[in-house]
Amino acid sequence: MTEPMPNPDGDISLLEIAALLLRNRRRVARWTLVAGFFALATAIAKPAVFRASASFAPRGADVGRNGFATLAGQLGVSLPGGGQSPSPEYYARLVKSRPLLTSVIYDTLVVEEHGGARVTFLTLMELTGPDSTQNEDRAFEILNQSVGTNVSKPTGIVEVSVKSKWRSVSLAIVQRLLTGVNEFNQRTSRSQTETERRLVEDQLKMKRDELMVAEGEYERFVRRNRQYQGTPELSLEHDRLQAALDFRRSLYSSMMQQFEELRIREVRDIPSLTVIETPSVPALPEPRGRSKVVFLGLMMGAFFGASLVLATEAIQKKRRSGDLATAALLDAVKQARGDLARLFRRA
Repeated sequence: MTEPMPNPDGDISLLEIAALLLRNRRRVARWTLVAGFFALATAIAKPAVFRASASFAPRGADVGRNGFATLAGQLGVSLPGGGQSPSPEYYARLVKSRPLLTSVIYDTLVVEEHGGARVTFLTLMELTGPDSTQNEDRAFEILNQSVGTNVSKPTGIVEVSVKSKWRSVSLAIVQRLLTGVNEFNQRTSRSQTETERRLVEDQLKMKRDELMVAEGEYERFVRRNRQYQGTPELSLEHDRLQAALDFRRSLYSSMMQQFEELRIREVRDIPSLTVIETPSVPALPEPRGRSKVVFLGLMMGAFFGASLVLATEAIQKKRRSGDLATAALLDAVKQARGDLARLFRRA
C-alpha cells in the first residue's frame, strides 16, 4: 500500500487525519469507553427526584374597598394601598421569600418513605450542627434551590413547583407554600382593613358632628320661620338648608354602611387565592436523562481521544523534523515521568 505523500508545509490533510485516527482507533475507543463509563456511573448515582406542582391566581381587588376608596377620594381622604391588588410577579417572589421558606424549614413534615416519620426539614437534610444560624442558612439555600416559580403573563397564573428525593415531602412543601401565601395575604388584608376602619371611624365622627350641625341649623330656621313659603328669600334659604341636610345625611349613611362592611371584613376568613391546580405529584420520579449523559460522555471521550492522537502525531512530526524545542520538551516529560516512577517506588 502506498503511503500518503507528506505535506511540504507541515500541515496535515483531512485524509491524513482520517488515516491517523483509523490506525489509532483502539486508543480512541478506549478513551471513549472510559468517559462513557464515568458518565454512566454519574447518571446512576444521581438520585431520583419527585416534582410536585400547583398553580394559583391571586384574587382581584376588593370591589367594596374600591367603592369606598372612590368615596374617600371625593372627600379628600387617602387610603393605604389604593385598592390595587399585587401583581402575579409579587406572589412569585413571595413564594421564595426568606420568611415563608423559613417557616417551612421549621415546620414538621410527615415522610411516608421513612415509615411516616415526623421530622423538620432541618432534620431531613441532616443539618443538626451546633451553629443554628449556619444550619438555617444552609437549609434555606437548599430549599430555595428546590422551589421553582413561573408566571404566565397572559393569564396571571402563578405556578409553584418543589423537587426533592421524597415524593411525600415535595407534595407537603407545595401545600405549605400555598397555605403560607394565603395566610400572609389574609394577615396583610386584615391589617390594611383595620387601618382603614380606624380612619373611617374618625371620619365618621366628623361627619356625624357636621350632620348634627346641619340638623340644628335647619331646626332653628323652621322654628323662627313657620310661614317661610310666602317669602322668596326665606324659601331659598329653606331649600339651601334642606339640601345641605340631605347631603350630610346621605354622606353619613354611606360612610356608616362602609364602616360596617369594614368591620365584617376585618374578622372574616376568606381565601385570598384561587387555586387553579391543586398540589399534586406524579407516582414516578422525573426522568434523569441517563441516555443524554452517557451520550455526551461518549462524545467527550471520543473527542479527547482523537485530540490526544492528533497532538501526539504533531509532536512526533516536530521531533522527526529536528525541532529543538520539541525535543527538549519530550526529554523534560520523560525525565518527569522517571521522577514520578521513582517517587512511587519509594512510597
